[in-house]
Amino acid sequence: MMGLRNTEKKSIWKVTPLKIVTIYAVIGGLWILFSDRLLAALVKNPSLVTQISILKGWVYVAATAWMLYGLIKRNVSAIQRSQEITRQSEERLAGIIQTTPSGIMIIDRSGKINFANPAAARIFGLPETAIVERTYNDALWKITTADGEPIVDSELPAEQVFSTGKSAFGIELSIERPDGKRIIILTNSAPLRDSSGNIVAVVLSFSDITESKEEDQRKLELEKNKREFYRRTILAATEGKLNIVDYDEIECIAGHALATWEIQKGEDLSEIREFVARIAESVGMESSRLYDFILCVGESTTNAYKHVGSGTASLHRNDGDLIFVVSDKGQGMETLTLPDVALKMGFSTAKSLGMGYKAIISIADKVYLATGPAGTTVAIQMSIHPVKKVLTPALLPDTWS
Repeated sequence: MMGLRNTEKKSIWKVTPLKIVTIYAVIGGLWILFSDRLLAALVKNPSLVTQISILKGWVYVAATAWMLYGLIKRNVSAIQRSQEITRQSEERLAGIIQTTPSGIMIIDRSGKINFANPAAARIFGLPETAIVERTYNDALWKITTADGEPIVDSELPAEQVFSTGKSAFGIELSIERPDGKRIIILTNSAPLRDSSGNIVAVVLSFSDITESKEEDQRKLELEKNKREFYRRTILAATEGKLNIVDYDEIECIAGHALATWEIQKGEDLSEIREFVARIAESVGMESSRLYDFILCVGESTTNAYKHVGSGTASLHRNDGDLIFVVSDKGQGMETLTLPDVALKMGFSTAKSLGMGYKAIISIADKVYLATGPAGTTVAIQMSIHPVKKVLTPALLPDTWS
């Protein structure tokens, strides 16, 4: 199809009206010049010359008429074939536009909607006649951002294309239809230019993504509720020692860093343990607690190194506590694995010989865990001096009552 179309264009270009006239003039001039000279050289009788000249003129007219007919027929046939190809292409394009599930509209510079396909009418809950010739300001629907915030004309996709001259892709808008239903549409806009390259309209295509957005929101809520359930369950099961938190909560709890490290090779792990041991000893942490704290430091940094291959670590002091924080950029832990992480001795997210989080939890005073697609951050809190537990009625066994 494309090859045929190109052939027709070349044919029309090669035989233009100017070329037809030029060919006619050249052949006519050569015919008159050479035929008259040949006739004068061969025939001496004036009366016979006149008769032959008349015959010669009729031959010229007939020959050139036949040539013109051939040239014109060739051009007309090429034009007709080109028009038929164009007609078929337009019919196919119209069929695609009419049957596509995506809404399509053409909007001019005044904001008037010049065209809307059936899918656009269906998405907006209106007949096509109620959409065409309307503008943004008098449309039968209310447009806001996907979050429901008010939006001005200059922020609409078509206006962005007119102002920048560039296509706009992936813009989400919220539409309140005449029937009161609110939908979310995903829009793509492209400029429509005239032969001079000026933008005369914008082609806007869009699809209704309300159901997929609602499904995504349901999944987020389900995941949020699941994590909250596990957080509360794990907090209770570990007697308040393991807290599932957000990343910024760990930053707030840890405070200012005494030292930071990049974990990039195995040697970094021993350097971190030695530095933390010196600091813990210098602030007066007793040897048994210092040993436990260094075990937790070693396990957490080893997990990050073996599981992801790199990470960051930092040491903090918060009043009477030392807090060691390890972060990595791995895939994070799935919600379903959190109970195993917290409650199963020896469980590790990597295939390592580490103690696992359960062991860290049993040794440390408190552990804060933030995990997700952005990675995992663990904060291990150990008081410098042992905390004496006060026996309260709530801690007594029920059988004592």
